[in-house]
Amino acid sequence: VSAGTKPSGMVHPLAVRAMAELGIDITHQRSKHTDEFRDADLDLVVTVCDNAAKNCPVWLGKGQATEAVAHIGFPDPAAATGTQTEQLAVFRRVRDEIRREMFDLLMNGDQR
Repeated sequence: VSAGTKPSGMVHPLAVRAMAELGIDITHQRSKHTDEFRDADLDLVVTVCDNAAKNCPVWLGKGQATEAVAHIGFPDPAAATGTQTEQLAVFRRVRDEIRREMFDLLMNGDQR
């Protein structure tokens, strides 16, 4: 699942475009608040934005995630400035960094 501490209610169009480049369709997704998942049994919670680490340092939901919380900081691509091409480049970079870091976390766990 994916959620944020301050969801906008919509998925950024450049995020949709960047994910579509990998064959992942997120056009029917919506931004969700972390509160929607407080009762979910999660094995792992990973915060990915520096802002989320500051605003959500402790997961208060139930499940195994209370012991399995990791933070991997990335800049918020929605805050990128410049031309649309320059902003899309930031979305691509963050997308690729998240994918690389998540695979590393899942493969190596605490051994990172």
